Amino acid sequence: MAFFSLIAQAVVGVGTLLISLVALYQSRLSLGERHKRDIAEHVYTPLRKEVVGWLDPENQSVSVWKELQEKEFYWTKRVPDEMVTLLDEAERVYSKLVASRVLVDKLISAGVIGLTAELRAKANVSAQEGAVQSPPFIRLMSGQQVFGQIFFLSLWVTRMNLTDYLNHRVRKNFLIPIWEVDILIDGRVAYGGLKEAEEYTTQMKAFLEKQAPARDLLEHIDKLRAIGPKVLILIDQETS
Repeated sequence: MAFFSLIAQAVVGVGTLLISLVALYQSRLSLGERHKRDIAEHVYTPLRKEVVGWLDPENQSVSVWKELQEKEFYWTKRVPDEMVTLLDEAERVYSKLVASRVLVDKLISAGVIGLTAELRAKANVSAQEGAVQSPPFIRLMSGQQVFGQIFFLSLWVTRMNLTDYLNHRVRKNFLIPIWEVDILIDGRVAYGGLKEAEEYTTQMKAFLEKQAPARDLLEHIDKLRAIGPKVLILIDQETS
């Protein structure tokens, strides 16, 4: 009897141990899942939102990672080294991108000034003494409603001509079924239509193609776009 009692006690002990081990495993598994959810909430969700924007040359921005390092230090220290390396590289690329964009903005202003006299002559518009002489710009309209203007920088970074930009970007963002463009000179004289506006943007593109900062800007944009998918793959691996 004593022998069977010892066996029964051993079985009970082993069963209790197994139950404890299972409970410990489940506890650790639950902790790991909570950890994954927490780091996704604090780091990967806001980071993913910004990184997706790197794929769009008009919406590239790199600021979230640095902010997270300051505000979510506990969680950012748990980001894999491979991802940290890519994010740090993205910050360096973006710093150069911003510097190039500032220079390109200045080049565009100079280019517009250089083309203004020719545009005035085509439109038969003379400068009025004492009147405000603002740079000509392309207006986007639908009927009598003006939606805004088309920026040369947007055309440059997207590598689109005006017609493609209007079809792929403007229609998507503004949901305009019918649109038209013209060139507004000195804020008072409307000139031409799509053909004239296309010629105007083509001249500006030819000007920018000769400028090193403009070419550098495209290079930095491409580098940041190339980093984006690599980071997104790592984020998916960490959150799946």
